[in-house]
Amino acid sequence: MSSKIPKVSVIVPVFNVEDYLEKCLNSIICQTLYEIEIICIDDCSVDNSLKILTDFSKNDKRIKVVEFKQKQNAAMARNVGLIIATGEYLGFVDSDDYIDHDFYEKLYKKAKDDDSEIVKAKRKEIYNNGTVFLGNLNDKIKKSKFNFTYEWQSAIYKSLFVKRNKIMFPNECPKAQDIVFLNECVLKAQKISLIDDVFYYHIKRAGSLDSHGICLDYVISGLRAVDLILAELNNTGLYYENKSLYIDSYNRTLGTIFHILYKNDSSEVKLLCAKALIKAYHSCLNIDMLDDVFPYRILVDFIKYKSIDGLFEAFKEYETRRSLVMANTVSELRNNVKLNMGKK
Repeated sequence: MSSKIPKVSVIVPVFNVEDYLEKCLNSIICQTLYEIEIICIDDCSVDNSLKILTDFSKNDKRIKVVEFKQKQNAAMARNVGLIIATGEYLGFVDSDDYIDHDFYEKLYKKAKDDDSEIVKAKRKEIYNNGTVFLGNLNDKIKKSKFNFTYEWQSAIYKSLFVKRNKIMFPNECPKAQDIVFLNECVLKAQKISLIDDVFYYHIKRAGSLDSHGICLDYVISGLRAVDLILAELNNTGLYYENKSLYIDSYNRTLGTIFHILYKNDSSEVKLLCAKALIKAYHSCLNIDMLDDVFPYRILVDFIKYKSIDGLFEAFKEYETRRSLVMANTVSELRNNVKLNMGKK
């Protein structure tokens, strides 16, 4: 490694990914931006992952391998990477994903040209059946930076910005620590730039918060992440700067609870989500404004009067998000009819 400061530090947490790791590492070491450091943290893998890391590091001095002696989690691995990193910008690649060969060159150039704290590329999702999905998140972020709520690995983050603001990955929600990190970065960033012609390739595997079904650990972690995000939102002063943006962001985060609710159909999860929704709703700095934008009017009375049992029964009755939306629509239509009849 040259004595010069790396332009990007790439942090790669690793755990039992021997089938994916070589492709991931090759995509990083072959970057057209050579001045990078690659920090790989092995979290007690029991397959050949550590050997693959060691072999790669022998042939490329830019690779630093950290070996945990006790099992931790991705949050701890990424935090160790943040502490070790010496680059101007920080990049994050999951060890089963890969990136375009000019990914960091284009991101870094844009960051320097715009003097941005964050620069985001695009992400392609690769499914097991070979299907490739390309979303339009960048277009949404152009309208408001607060739409940047996922695809966090497709960006780089200015190291000085992250470290000055003491932004870390929370260990208390290990299954959803990345969205908490992203949320805090977005809230505090003054300049976020976007590029649309380079890609991060995300391999969709079972078990993530956006997969078809999630286990109880992911539910608990996701709901804890919602707590942390809303607490940060309440503490940033955004409410006093722009109430409309604050309420929109708050309402969008509440939507995560419903996303989690319909990924696991157990009674325990329904109860946890009912409690989480009531707590989150009543933590809002302006509940009246939240009432105006909250999409599920049919649930509002249960929430406002803190009826956990009522919400729980509603969640049992509306077993899918579609059924909840339809029931809410029917309820609104009935209310509108009554209101119009009363005006005659």
